[in-house]
Amino acid sequence: MNRAEMKRWLLSPSVTGYRALLWCLLAVAIPATFRISVDELVTGVAVTPFFPSVLLAAIFMGARYAAVVTIASATIADAFFIGPPLELFEGPSDLIALGIFLFASAMIIAFVQLVRVLLTDANQPERTPWSKGSIVFSLEKGQAWAGWHGERSRVRLGPQEEVAEMMEDFLAQVELGKYLNSKARRG
Repeated sequence: MNRAEMKRWLLSPSVTGYRALLWCLLAVAIPATFRISVDELVTGVAVTPFFPSVLLAAIFMGARYAAVVTIASATIADAFFIGPPLELFEGPSDLIALGIFLFASAMIIAFVQLVRVLLTDANQPERTPWSKGSIVFSLEKGQAWAGWHGERSRVRLGPQEEVAEMMEDFLAQVELGKYLNSKARRG
């Protein structure tokens, strides 16, 4: 994976809607299945297999779905791997293990969100007081875009050739308006 792909994934989660719910289910089921498979061999790692799922959900699906994965993982871990099976919050072990898991998961999600914000801000033009609110035109893959200094949103105007022609026509109309206004004032 190269830096451009990682940056694209971090800037906008690629899985949303019903597909994201399916991936949330898998993000909980896969580590739970793994934990069940090693249940006879290990103890004390009830929530550990769920951490990678929280991270991947935060990267690929965003904070909301990562929170869903976190809560579902904590519930599954408590119900099956901490204390007696199918009993929730039966003792201090549950509260401590789940508290640490929820805190660490929140930190993971917050870190991914922070990286998103930093990458987004790094891709924005430098904000200067004199240019705040001014329109900036740009080209990307043959398409003309309009954006505003200090804002993150952009508007696609259309193909470069069409937009250039419309802009020339607009500028000609402005000049004609100036000329006719100056004649009307004189005459």
